[in-house]
Amino acid sequence: MIDTDDPDDVIAAGGRFTTEITSTTGDVGRIVDDMVVHSKAGSPLDRALVEKLTWVQGTFENAVRDTEGQARTTLDATVLGATVLANADIDGSVVVRRAEV
Repeated sequence: MIDTDDPDDVIAAGGRFTTEITSTTGDVGRIVDDMVVHSKAGSPLDRALVEKLTWVQGTFENAVRDTEGQARTTLDATVLGATVLANADIDGSVVVRRAEV
């Protein structure tokens, strides 16, 4: 016998996790959007700064996208796992051998 929280509680916790991740990545996105060079890139040093800034922005944007995707995958797996266990419990003698996302 497996002692777990109510499946709805588990799914709700997964949803809160996903919401918090999305909130945080939104904050990061706004910070990255505020990263600007306030002068024309006229000198080699200025152009190098703009290139580095572009790289930093792209790196953060990719990380935000990947993090949001992983949070969604985690929620999907949580919903699936909780549902499989709840359904097995409802069905009584059914044995859960394997569940994949």
